[in-house]
This record gives sequence, structure tokens and C-alpha cells, in this order.
Amino acid sequence: MEKEKYFLGIYRKNKQILYKSLILYSFKKLTKQLKSREDFPDLELLKYSENFLGLYRREQVKDYLEISIIFRKAAHKMHRYLVKNKKVEKHRKFLNLV
Repeated sequence: MEKEKYFLGIYRKNKQILYKSLILYSFKKLTKQLKSREDFPDLELLKYSENFLGLYRREQVKDYLEISIIFRKAAHKMHRYLVKNKKVEKHRKFLNLV
């Protein structure tokens, strides 16, 4: 519950700061040695997005839906970057249009 309140506080201050901090976190995580595909930041951000969507459905707080959308947007951005730089293969959870 602490993470949700932390992200909710950042979101209420500024949406762009939340998005940029998620992208920065993802790039920092890429510098670490990642053991499996599930450790990559794109799938991690997507998991958090799904968790916030579940919170929205349970508690009906509109901010949780908006945070979920921001997490999903950052996850897709990271996935496109990783595929473009040939660090990972395309994943079925992401939209891959040409």
C-alpha cells in the first residue's frame, strides 16, 4: 500500500514527472545484470500497470486508472526501445505494429 500512495503523491504533483521518472528507472535497471526476461523493465512496468488497474476496479479511484495508463505508456516506450536495439524479442503482451 505504501507504493500506491507514493505513486499517487507523485501523480497528483505532476503527471510528466511520474512518466519521466519511470523511464529513468527503466534505463537504470537496464544497466544491471538481468537474469531472465521477466526481470526486464518493460514487463515490470506492465505488471505494475495491471496492479493499478486492479486497484482502480476495487476502489473506484480515478487516479489509479490514470497511473495505470502512465505505467502502460512507459512500458510500451521501453519495449519499443529494447526491440529496436535488439536487446529482446517482441513480446505478445505489447502492441507491435509496423
